[in-house]
Order: sequence, then structure tokens, then C-alpha cells
Amino acid sequence: MINLYLFNNKNRGAFYGVGSYVRELVASLRGSGIRIHVVYLFGEKAQIERWEEGEVSYLSFPEPVAEDWVALEVRQRAAYFRNIVYLLRRFIRDTEKLVFHLNCYKDEALARELKAAFRCRVVTAAHFSDWSSVIYDNPERLRAILRKECTQPLDDLIRESFGEEQAFYAATDRVIGLSDYMRALLCEDYGLLPDRVAVIPNGMADVADTDRDPVLIREKWQLRPEERIILFVGRLDSIKGVRFLIRAFRKVSRQYLDSRLWIVGDGDYKDCFEEANPIFSQVTLTGFLDRASLLELYRVADVGVVPSLFEPFGYVPVEMMMHGLPVVATATSGLDEVVDDSCGLKVPLAVSADRVEIDADQLAEKILFLLRNPEEARQLGRNGRGRFVERYSSEVFGRNMSAFYESLFAEENPTEEAMEKEKHIDLSVIVPIYNTEAYLPVCLDSLLGIDGPCVEIVLVDDGSTDGSGKIADAYALEDSRIRVIHQANGGASVARNTGLEVARGEYILFVDSDDWVLGDALASLFRTGVESQADVVMGEIRFCDQEGNPGALFNPVKGMRPKVLLGREGFVGLMRDGSYLPTPVRFVCRRDFLRMIGVRFEEGIMHEDELWTPIVLCQAERLAITCTEFYRYRQDDSSVMHTTKWSRRLRSLFRVVDGLAQFADRWSFDGEERELKSWWYANLFRLYHWAFAYLAEVRDSSIEVPACHLDRFWRNCGEMIPEAAIRCREYYQKAENHLKEYTDWRMSDSVIAMTYWSKTNKRILLIFNTVDERIYVSHLGGLPSGWVVTTDRKYIGRADWVVFHLPSLSDTLEYDLAKPEGQRWASWYAESEQDDPLFNDTEIMDLFDISIRFTTFGECIEKIVNLDV
Repeated sequence: MINLYLFNNKNRGAFYGVGSYVRELVASLRGSGIRIHVVYLFGEKAQIERWEEGEVSYLSFPEPVAEDWVALEVRQRAAYFRNIVYLLRRFIRDTEKLVFHLNCYKDEALARELKAAFRCRVVTAAHFSDWSSVIYDNPERLRAILRKECTQPLDDLIRESFGEEQAFYAATDRVIGLSDYMRALLCEDYGLLPDRVAVIPNGMADVADTDRDPVLIREKWQLRPEERIILFVGRLDSIKGVRFLIRAFRKVSRQYLDSRLWIVGDGDYKDCFEEANPIFSQVTLTGFLDRASLLELYRVADVGVVPSLFEPFGYVPVEMMMHGLPVVATATSGLDEVVDDSCGLKVPLAVSADRVEIDADQLAEKILFLLRNPEEARQLGRNGRGRFVERYSSEVFGRNMSAFYESLFAEENPTEEAMEKEKHIDLSVIVPIYNTEAYLPVCLDSLLGIDGPCVEIVLVDDGSTDGSGKIADAYALEDSRIRVIHQANGGASVARNTGLEVARGEYILFVDSDDWVLGDALASLFRTGVESQADVVMGEIRFCDQEGNPGALFNPVKGMRPKVLLGREGFVGLMRDGSYLPTPVRFVCRRDFLRMIGVRFEEGIMHEDELWTPIVLCQAERLAITCTEFYRYRQDDSSVMHTTKWSRRLRSLFRVVDGLAQFADRWSFDGEERELKSWWYANLFRLYHWAFAYLAEVRDSSIEVPACHLDRFWRNCGEMIPEAAIRCREYYQKAENHLKEYTDWRMSDSVIAMTYWSKTNKRILLIFNTVDERIYVSHLGGLPSGWVVTTDRKYIGRADWVVFHLPSLSDTLEYDLAKPEGQRWASWYAESEQDDPLFNDTEIMDLFDISIRFTTFGECIEKIVNLDV
């Protein structure tokens, strides 16, 4: 028996579309043999509630009561869902055929937590989209925004919300589109495979009461017999088009003085009041009505109007059809399918590049036609009633949903026909794309030329602003192996992670969109992985210039022969012989292995490959190293890596080092792990050498260097294996020299806009600090007025003050400590350094005019300046 858990958030949606959906779905499934459980999230009561109503059980979980709780904050929401799933594991006893049906696109974290905790299916219905409330039924504008061709104030928010929806749908097993329109949107724009999207229109119970006398209902509502009622039902949001309806009603009211417009629903009344001026006496705004009252108004209305600017489905027109009302609706999105020409009159939307509107005159003419032609109106109503029974009744809805839920588990025992239809994918190639229209066709042609393994090509258009997205779409139309996902620009990491979410292949390869592969060689690499049962297979890469002319191999394997070995052993060997290349495009990885270790590309930084590659390699149980040359790497000086600001690159490198250092904490320098950790640290020193070489080159004084980063690794050199320690010392010396060059320059005349020392009347303060020359940079803040601060020791003879960091004197005796006449000295040390042996040398300590301890360097400078005054 299927155990269905229906989720609903206790918010505004519970009173409108989503709430109606859950209520009607529960009613339609009664007696179906499905065990139904409804789960309410973010409840108003402070405790968990559990109750039963007939065959249906209910659970309600309260909203957190913390003062800093923000329901839409991603991390807080994820923590809430983690707790919810923990509690559900205590409540759920029968885990047979578990289905979790979610109904909010902001619940990606909940979907992932459920799939991690249970053997289950997670499904959802595409009820709404935040972007549609801003740009309405304008998919071309949406695509332009995703490609960053638009620059409107809300575009970034639209891209962000679209990305949220896309990630949520990718985290589910199946998605229900409420109309063919929505199915096309989900496949074409969200990148879902067609077989993951089912089209199931909503349905509802038949509650039309034809026995009640409409005359009595009119008397109850104080409606005169001659009054003609035009009815609108829904939220008072701009997407519902109410302002256009009121404009149209002005024209209607001039020709039908006894016409009345009833607007049922709450929300933003401001537009309604403005548009209704001065015909307030003919417009009634009821606010939110209980269901019984609403059904009475359906019974006495003459025309129902649904002037939405976007509608994935639409319960209101279905209710109107149920009651035999003729409908006037806009020909938009899913609404255009619900109301066909047999049961209503439709008005097209006026869509331009930046707006979607309704022609109020056309809308008025459609309403007037029904008022003038009562027999035609009644026929449309009868047709609508028949259409409701045939397509949108609770019985039809229940049958469709039952079949849908059953189909989720039919896949566990597929027929031979189904197995043939659902081909096994050997290799998924993930290609993040951003503005590479000049090179993309070469890349795609090379991938389509792979012969042997069954390949799928996942193209993730990361908000390209050139023709790359259109090129990808054109290729996808010509070849079914290609899938295209269009998303807002988030960077290569986001695009790769998106591809990983939807990839179905046994193995995965990442390819940059300006590079290309050698098809036969890649097929050979794949076969090596299968035959050796490898988690990761490594091949060779060759440089090419922008025209595609081949150059040298990129860090080819030197001292290692092709073989299969433990991943960490492979990392050590590659580091040892200088063949290590931190880029994912060099490796074909088993998909299940990547998902098992849970490694994703760090988002929001550059050099993410430096973090991803060693972590993946060192967790592989089987790494197959080959000399197969399969990849062409195009060197392009206009690429992101060559055009991004140095400051961002440096911050990214320091973030990578932090991540790698944290990962290395799991190992010690004892036993078998010593060699691995030694070479891991050698890689960290390589990154520091690289980062500080940037510093020395760019000389950007706004760049802050994290204090004591390098030294904390340097202290471990004595525990490393000798070969790795030598490499570390080489990198350390280079890094230190680069850093010293940058530090000295930063405090030099040119940086602080000073003339030469001999020409200035300012006081000179020299910093003598060999342990960490960056420490004043991060703590000084601003230079005191009238002072020049430097670390260049060639000025030691002419400085007014010299601040000696005492542990620095312990490390070197190469400086003459003879104190020039008139110069003043200060000693300075931190609390952790108070045991330095120099404190016991009274001859040296007597040279200092002042001893400053346990302070930041900024406080030290402040004391000296005040003392000098």
C-alpha cells in the first residue's frame, strides 16, 4: 500500500491555490487504497499536533519561536527541515512505498533531507513561480533575464528565485505540470527531462447546489432581480488583472446601469479603489469569504471573469464551470487550456518586451456580449458544466493521481519494453556555458562524435549574454542526446553543480565549453573505468592556442606507469613527480562515487578546482591512471580566469587553503598518513607561493592578507617526510620573499604618497618584525597623522622610533643592536610570547625606552605616538 504524505505550509497559500489543491486531493483519494497523511509546516500553535479525520491522519509542526527566525532565510529553513525530518522518522512507522508530495518550491532542503532519511519518492506540483508575479506570461522576457540581457531592478531577484525553483525541481523524482503549457516550460526552461514531468490538471468535488432557489439567495444578499452580477474571485494581486477588469467594467456599467461587479478575495485594495473611482456604488469588494457564501454567489452570478496575467491552472474558472457560469478569461498560460472556446470567451494578452497588459475595451466587449445574448451565455454555461464533469471532477482527478503515484513504483519492476525505452546512460558530459559562442560548436561537435558508450550531454547555460544559449538549444533540437538547462548566472561552480544534480550516466566528465575532446580516446578512457571498476579515471590534456593549434601536454604523467591504485596514493605520486593537475576536466568520475562522498563545487569563489580535485582524488578507492590523451585545453586570455580582479582571485585562494587545511585535519603525521599529509601540505605551500606571487605583481594595497596563515603550516615542516619538506621549504621561501616585497612596498613612500625620508619633517617609525611582517597591515587601520611607518630596515639609522618584536630578535642576531643617539626603542610582544628567553637578557632589555605587551599592534602604535607627544 502506498503511504502518501502531503505537505502544506500554513501561510497565505493555504487559503488559496495550494490549500485548495491539498484539500481537493485528499477528498479525491478517499477510498483509493492509498494511506493519506497531511503534514502542515510552520503552524501557528507552539506544539506539535496530531489528529485523525476518518481515514486521513494529520500532523502539524509549529514555526520556530526564536527571535531571529526568518522563514525565507535559506540556512534557517534548512535547519528547520532537518529537524522536521528527524521528527518524522519517529512518527512514520510504515515505510512501504513512501511518497512525499511537496508543494512549495522553497523546500529544496526538505526534499534532500527526506531522500537522505527514507527510501522514498519525492514529488511536487508546479503551482506557482515568483517570477510570474513580476513579468507575468512573458517567457521571452524571462529567458532574456536569465541570459542577463535585461537590466531592470528586479532582474537579480528573478534570477535568484528561478534558480531556487530549478534546484527544487532537480531535487525531486517527478514534477506535476498542471497544464501542457507548464510542462513545456518545465522542460524547455527548467531543463527537466520530459519523462520526469506528468501533466495532471487539478480537479475538485462537485458542490454545485442546483436545488437552491436563486431568488431566495438574491434576497439574502439584497440583490434586485434586475441586477446583473459580474463575478471575480481570487487574490487581489496585480497578476490577477483586477485593475483591468474594473476599467472594463466602467464601460459595461455605462451600457448596463443595473450591472454590478462583485470582487471576492483579499489582498492589496489600493488599485481597486483607485480604478473604481467614481463608480464605487456599482463595485462591491467583499474581502475573503467563507466557502458557503462563495458558492451562493456562484449560484446567482450572470458572468464569471478570470482576467489573469499568468495562471498555471486556475481553480476559479473550474468552479465557475461547475456552476454553469459562462466565463470570460484571458488566453494566458494554463488558463487558456482550462477555458476552451466551448465554454467561454477569451481575450488575448498584449505582450511587449517589458510589460503584459489586457485591452480593457476588448474585455468589456466580451462581457457585454454575454449580457446582451443570454441564450448564448446559457449555452456556454451548459458546455462548461459538461467540461467540468468530463475533465475536472474529483473522480477524474483521483483516478489520475492514483495512477501517477502507482507509476512511481512501477519503475522498480520495469517491463522489457520500459527497460528498452529507458536506456542505460554510460557517460554524462556536463558542459557549463557562459559566453563562448565562438567555440561552442567545436566543443559540441566533438562530444557528438563519441562512439561506443551511450552518452548524454548536459549543457548548462549559465546566463550567457551572447548567442551561446541559442546555439545550445539548436543542437538540442537536432540531437536527443543533448539536454539544455538555462539558469541565471552563478559561475562555473553553480553550473557544474546543476549538471551533477540531473546527470544520469554511470560516469561523469566535465568539459569546458571552449575546449573539446577526442571522441575515441574518451571512449577508451570510459572503458578503462568500467573494466577496472574505478571511481576515478585520469587521462592527459594538451594545450591549444585560441585557433586550436596543439601545443605541449599539460603536466603529463612522468614517473608513474598506467595502473590502478588507491586515490590517495595516486595524489601522492602525482605531487611527487610534478604531474599533479587540479582540474576536473582531467578525470572521468563514477557518478555514484561523487554522490556518496557528497563533494560539490564551492560556489562564489574562483579556483574552485583546487579545492574539489584533491578532495575527490583522496577519497577514491580505485584511481585508474592512464596516459590516454583525450582532451584539448584552449588557452584564452579573455576567459574569466584572465579578466577577473586579482583581489577576488586572492580571496578565493585563501578560501581554498582554508578548506584544504580543514579537510587535512582528519589525518595525522603518524604512520601511513604521514606521507599523504606531507604532500597535502606541500600543495598548500604551492598555493601560498602562487597567491603571494600575485601580490608582488599587482601591488594592490587594498588586499588584506590573512594573518599567520603561512606560519601555521611552516611549523609542521619538521614532521613531514624529507622529500615533501624540501618542496615545502622551497615554496615557503618563495612565498615569504613575495610577501616581504609586497609588505615593504605597501608601506613605502610611493604607497603613502610621501617624498624621500630625508625630505620629510614627519616622524619615522620602523617595525622590526621577522616572524610575521603582515601583522601591522591587518591591525594598524590608518597611519597616525604626522607619522611614517615602514618595515624597510635600511632606514634603521634615521628612524625616530623602532618597535622591536622580541621573538624576532630571538630568531636572528645579524643586526647590530647599537642604539643611535636620539633614537627611541620599544619592545613589543603578545601574551603567548611572554616566555621568550630574551626577557632574561638584561643587557638587551635595558636598551628599550618602553616595553609594550599584550596589545594589538594598533594599540602599540597609539601608545608610542602619545608618548612621543
